[in-house]
Amino acid sequence: RMLIKILLANTGVEIINAENGKDAVELAMNNDFDLVLMDIQMPIMDGVQATKILRRMGYRKKLIALTANAMKEDQDEYLRAGCDECLSKPIERTVFYSILKKSLPGTVHTTAVDDGEYQAQIMDLKKNFIGNLANRIQALYAAFQQKNYAEAKVECHNLKGVAGAFGFNEITHVAGEMENDLNVSDVQGAELKLEALNDLCLHIDRD
Repeated sequence: RMLIKILLANTGVEIINAENGKDAVELAMNNDFDLVLMDIQMPIMDGVQATKILRRMGYRKKLIALTANAMKEDQDEYLRAGCDECLSKPIERTVFYSILKKSLPGTVHTTAVDDGEYQAQIMDLKKNFIGNLANRIQALYAAFQQKNYAEAKVECHNLKGVAGAFGFNEITHVAGEMENDLNVSDVQGAELKLEALNDLCLHIDRD
């Protein structure tokens, strides 16, 4: 949400954030939004469920899925649920602004945040991400200890997307493999990936 907020800072677009899928449904039904950016992985209710509910309730405004799942079958699922387009994470600025201009014709004032300002804000978010890595890994270990593999999968998915946004491609790769292992109930394989993730996060380049 913070990254999207930075990207939209100088566009003249008014932004309202939802904390979870349930809030997203309520906000969309009670406001006259021109566009909804629907994150697929959210707490309480995911983006697929939220989109299906909105469409069943007659919501007709444009919905764009934000997803770290690049597989065609995943994105086809989001389109079937009612999303109009899919925007892959990590988000590429040029693609994002192109979709924004197409979705909100005549509304967008500028097409990019100032590059120096953007880089400074991204660096702040990156430092926050690095500082939070130990907590993320601890949450994964806790989920495994409790055999809460659904929660572990959510943590993996989130880590995959955020690490990719900041250029930590190896972490993104291993977290993605771990998520795939959990999708097919390969707990042993996922535990091995968790050890690899822990090692990567311990030795991450903090610069």
